[in-house]
Amino acid sequence: MTSKKDKFKNILDKNYIWPAKYPFKFIVLSEKVDLVKKKKINIEFEVKKSSNGKYSSISFEIIANSSQEIIDIYDKLKNIEGLISL
Repeated sequence: MTSKKDKFKNILDKNYIWPAKYPFKFIVLSEKVDLVKKKKINIEFEVKKSSNGKYSSISFEIIANSSQEIIDIYDKLKNIEGLISL
């Protein structure tokens, strides 16, 4: 049985030629933006708060050398409660 991660890796490998630019965008409660920063992704990202300030969008782009680099970033962030990947 193929895991979700394997399926995602296959999709990435079919749609990108490495190295490639890859955009990330997440939505999280504004109070949890610092948790994203603490995951040590070492990438500068843009943070925009929603009109009421409750949520923030986090955006950044990397030049990845492989699909595994992208998966590694998602893995670092997956344990932040309420984080939504777009």
